[in-house]
Amino acid sequence: PLICGWVIKAMETISTEALGLPDDKRIYATIGVVAVGIAVSVFGGLSGVVYADFFQLVLATLGTILLGVMAVMAVGGLDVLVERLGAMSSWPGKDLSMMPAQLPLWDMITFIVVGLGVATSGGYNAQRLLACRDSRHASGAQLLHTILYYALMPWPWIIVALCSMVLIPEIAKADAAYPKMMMMVLPSGLRGILIAAMLAAFLSTISTLFNWGASYLMNDIFRRFIKTDCSDRTYVVISRVATLLIATAGAAVALMADSIQQLLVISYVLGSGGFLINFMQWMWWRMNRFGAVAGFLSGWVVVIAMLLFKAFDRPMAWLLNLPDTVSYSSTQTVTKLGKVLTDTSNYDGMAFSTAESLTGARIALAIVLVTISSVVVALLTPPEPMENLKKFLLKARPFSFGWKPVIRALGEPYDAVEDFWRTIFSWLICLVSVFALIQGIGELLIGSRSIGCGLVALSGLTFWWTYRRLQQDYAHELKAYGRHP
Repeated sequence: PLICGWVIKAMETISTEALGLPDDKRIYATIGVVAVGIAVSVFGGLSGVVYADFFQLVLATLGTILLGVMAVMAVGGLDVLVERLGAMSSWPGKDLSMMPAQLPLWDMITFIVVGLGVATSGGYNAQRLLACRDSRHASGAQLLHTILYYALMPWPWIIVALCSMVLIPEIAKADAAYPKMMMMVLPSGLRGILIAAMLAAFLSTISTLFNWGASYLMNDIFRRFIKTDCSDRTYVVISRVATLLIATAGAAVALMADSIQQLLVISYVLGSGGFLINFMQWMWWRMNRFGAVAGFLSGWVVVIAMLLFKAFDRPMAWLLNLPDTVSYSSTQTVTKLGKVLTDTSNYDGMAFSTAESLTGARIALAIVLVTISSVVVALLTPPEPMENLKKFLLKARPFSFGWKPVIRALGEPYDAVEDFWRTIFSWLICLVSVFALIQGIGELLIGSRSIGCGLVALSGLTFWWTYRRLQQDYAHELKAYGRHP
């Protein structure tokens, strides 16, 4: 519901700005967008969602490119945009560097951890990959998604954001900048097309989340623990009910939230605790169902204690040399370990539980505490039955270093299909491809054209290299399983 909540909140913001609704009427925008998302998910199923996603991706991408072009024209061109941004002396990003000098260390940790966590434990990505015909199609689809989603698609959004800083610098709510730009720079007909594109992007995401969440509730809870012998028709009905429950919860979260950023921060802190647990389920034979449940429950406990009750403010204030208490009155009072601070020159305005610059620190703390609780519970409880572990090992073929006891019990030679260091090297090559393309497009648009061309060429070369290695891995997999192309 949290993830659904911020996705719904984003579309609610766009709809409210597009329709000119006052804040007290935004519930109608929320109900409308959720109802459309439910219709797509309930009546389409996974296949319907996937086919609709393809059309919606094309429409949304064209719409965002269109707004980016029109926004640049409204500013006066890319050169004028760069010149006017560079004149903003109070803005830390005026140099348009890919590595901002004032990026807090904890924010950098946040981006790395969240990125790795989503890549290694993204449930809805896994749902799509498992629906592919074979591992070659799955690898190709993931490679294409990585290039499109992380390298190509962000730039139209980035350009519009930069243009908004020039055209509407006084905007009060940052998350309303994009829809305001849409209403400002587009004529009526094109405005309608882009609103449809935004709705398409929303439906593409929310239908995936609804379908993914309903599959968890249906297959992992209801079908496994509550009713194991119902007809397929009954299970379909229950899945649709689960979709409605998830949609309702997501809408409630969106209505209670003040901003998209607020929900994103909570989602990151709550979800980060489970990233390592999901990873260990593949990499470590001893992680069992009890450890996974303990990790899930302790994640909620940690987040509630951290954000609601501020239980970690004092110990983290001591550890990170931060204020632990703030009281706002006619005279602001900041205390550290119970003592009033007289020098607050280095104080950014909030304590550990609320400081925006310490989101990464909160994520790191959640990961440590959740991982400890999960591992301890897993070690104190019986492992999964050895026969089940053997079946999983032979089917999933994980890397061997975390599965030595099961491999010994297997009593036969074991081939993990993919070598660990070869996989890491392929990941690094693909990383170079994606980063070079992101930077290259940026240089072509707002930097050095010659550097941009060189980086795009480097991206193309490393992309081809990655694709070739994936083909070789697939051939090795066929050989290991005794199959033929």
